[in-house]
Amino acid sequence: MIIKDKAESSDSLTQLKELKKLQLTAQQRFLIDREIKMVSSGIRGEENSAYFLDFEWGTSENWGIIHDLRVEHKGRVAQIDHLLINRYLELYVLETKNFSYGVKINDLGEFNVWNGKSYSGIESPIEQNHRHIRVLETIVKDKGFTPKRLGLAIPATFHSFILMSSKSRIDRTSVKKFDTKNVIKADQFKALIDKSFDQASVGTTFGRVAKIIGKDTLKDFVQSIADLHCPITIDYRAKFGITKKPVSRPMANETTDPDQKYKRPTKPEVNRAENANDTDSACDKCGVHVESKVVNYCRFNRVKLGGHKILCQSCQKQVVKTQAVKSEKSDVKLEITGVCEKCGADVNSKVVYYCRFNRKKLGGFKVLCPTCQKSV
Repeated sequence: MIIKDKAESSDSLTQLKELKKLQLTAQQRFLIDREIKMVSSGIRGEENSAYFLDFEWGTSENWGIIHDLRVEHKGRVAQIDHLLINRYLELYVLETKNFSYGVKINDLGEFNVWNGKSYSGIESPIEQNHRHIRVLETIVKDKGFTPKRLGLAIPATFHSFILMSSKSRIDRTSVKKFDTKNVIKADQFKALIDKSFDQASVGTTFGRVAKIIGKDTLKDFVQSIADLHCPITIDYRAKFGITKKPVSRPMANETTDPDQKYKRPTKPEVNRAENANDTDSACDKCGVHVESKVVNYCRFNRVKLGGHKILCQSCQKQVVKTQAVKSEKSDVKLEITGVCEKCGADVNSKVVYYCRFNRKKLGGFKVLCPTCQKSV
């Protein structure tokens, strides 16, 4: 039985899309676009998992389902994507992740996501879900939600699982090094649960039977947890430093001059953000938002990039190309720096340099052209 459906997330997307209609800096527009992608990806992942959960247990009176549960207790917050509870008071706390290219889990349990070009580390969903369980476990205990038998509270059991999209790729390390059996695709979760019941020991089976509660009791218990839901509304204007009054200047990629419609924004245009505390990095030349890995690259290649502290990848190519052209021009000026002592031909600086360090080999001649060097 479904006690709480998934909260409607379209409102967040609507707010973000409305903000894009305002006159924004390039940096704000970039951050909003990134937020839209994250929210959309999260919605798809949760809908994918919710479909399989509702299909398998949505009509069963032996199981209760809560989607999108946010609880607060003693200053701590838990955002639980899905909560599945059965009549044995077993609570399956499910965290949903939707990675487009897949995820790799190493020997230390670290999660790395492939973005199409390289791997980048993310917070461990396993540890994240364990924190959610600790908050939920404390709430259930402090509020005395668990049913009682002979005056004693029936202990609840918590299980943590990370549900991945059915199309995701999961690269796992050896089970002996780090156990990842609780990271599973959403469409395989039902089979895993059935297998755990089939392979349960006699002691575990008797323990479950001793704890079993009635269908109405289960419904009341699940409902009491669902009633703790504390929804929250995100102020995206404040998050992205957008003032209530739209800025009066043209947007990042628009100008009032039709001939300059596609001109890239200058640094002053993109850096005059309304939020003075904005610490995101921006390109020194064009002002667009720059990722941390690009910033690190610039720090270690400052000389190569002409002294600029931070450059986006597009501006890096321009600067490197300009540096190469200057170098070529410099070489041309110093091209002819000597005359062959045998035939009188002009020679460049590289040949002169070579002759200086190979005078004995060249029979004592100070400067020889390549042809005369062979003859000598």
